[in-house]
Amino acid sequence: MNGFWETMGHVLCAVMCVVAPFGLCVGFVMSIAAVVHVIEGDDKWEVAARGKTDNIVSVFMNNPHEYVIVEKSSTSKGTKLVAKTIQGEFELVADVPVDKLIYATWTRTHNLRYSESDRERLSRFTYVIHLHSENDLQGGEWHYRSGGKLPKTTKGKVTKVE
Repeated sequence: MNGFWETMGHVLCAVMCVVAPFGLCVGFVMSIAAVVHVIEGDDKWEVAARGKTDNIVSVFMNNPHEYVIVEKSSTSKGTKLVAKTIQGEFELVADVPVDKLIYATWTRTHNLRYSESDRERLSRFTYVIHLHSENDLQGGEWHYRSGGKLPKTTKGKVTKVE
């Protein structure tokens, strides 16, 4: 068995001696191509879908890239409230009249570099949440464990910046 691997090692060394100069040339060309790729940029993002979520009664920020929205809808049994966690990039706009409900618009984009099967999984979401004022935005709660102790609840706070 050692003879086989020793022979394979000699063959590999011989191949590397022949191919190495060619490999250096190819590596140099590929390095230049990579630099051009970075300078020009190859990310081609395309809008895949747009939408709007109406009748939002509450907005909670868990962290800058995750919010929970509570939607109000009418059913045959009465009013139904549904909480949804949304993740992505967010913009908050205070432009809704007091007598109207909060709403959000969203855009899903995907990168054309990825294969069709990966585009859905690697999509980006951008949300614009339209509020009455900054007072509509609440801090979310999250639970965490520390050293095997019982969970602690921390309430996030939103600070108005003037």
